[in-house]
Amino acid sequence: MKTRFLPSIIAMAVTMAATSALAEEANYQSFDAHVHGEVAASLAQDGERVLIELTAPGHDVVGFEHHPKNAADQQTLEDAYALLRDGGKRFQLAEAANCQLAETKVTSSFNDYDEHHGHEEHHGHDEHHGHDEHHDHDEHHGHDEHNNHDEHHGHDEHHNHDEHHGHDEHHDHDEHHGHDEHHDHDEHHGHDEHDAHHDDHHGHDHGNHNTLSANYQFVCQNPQAFTELKTDWFSLFPNTETIKIQAFTNDKVWVDTLNRAKSHIQW
Repeated sequence: MKTRFLPSIIAMAVTMAATSALAEEANYQSFDAHVHGEVAASLAQDGERVLIELTAPGHDVVGFEHHPKNAADQQTLEDAYALLRDGGKRFQLAEAANCQLAETKVTSSFNDYDEHHGHEEHHGHDEHHGHDEHHDHDEHHGHDEHNNHDEHHGHDEHHNHDEHHGHDEHHDHDEHHGHDEHHDHDEHHGHDEHDAHHDDHHGHDHGNHNTLSANYQFVCQNPQAFTELKTDWFSLFPNTETIKIQAFTNDKVWVDTLNRAKSHIQW
């Protein structure tokens, strides 16, 4: 029940805010924009239940938006997840309302990017490894056959070998030259493909705008006393400059902006 009606409350809040409170806030930017330093939040109340949803740029929470490049990046991400899961501390509802955190959900677009990147790296390594083994085998096999042929030919007909020696050298040279050209072409082609893959991957990193989102559901014993909200967000995530809130409470619809100097609001 609680997981079904609260999202509809958020939709009502956004609709009503767009037709009333937002009309009075001419400079209020769209929550859809990905702006570093700005966290978008929605607050909805329906009786005893309160839902707070927020979406933050990766830059604001962990300081980067690329996929984790090393263990330190991954640990930074895990630490951020832990802080976001502790919704009862990130947002303190009015003490008189006696609200308890009932459910928390934290999601991140970083996760999807990591899975895709790991598969591509593993696949590329296997293909390259197989090509090397095949090439080494061909060269070794050809070398053995040529050696055996030379030994047998020299033992049976030494004179004929001398007469045709120049011809054989020329023939071998041609075959070897053709092989070299083919080999160079293969290496060059593989190198180009690798560079292209690297360029694509490199460009993909810089095009990302990864975000982190949190959904907190509270149940209040005295919901009519829910008239204030505090947050410690700015002390934990200093890259954030503002949290812009669209709210729909039992009494009214309103919008407000939190910042470092204003982390406590009342209505």
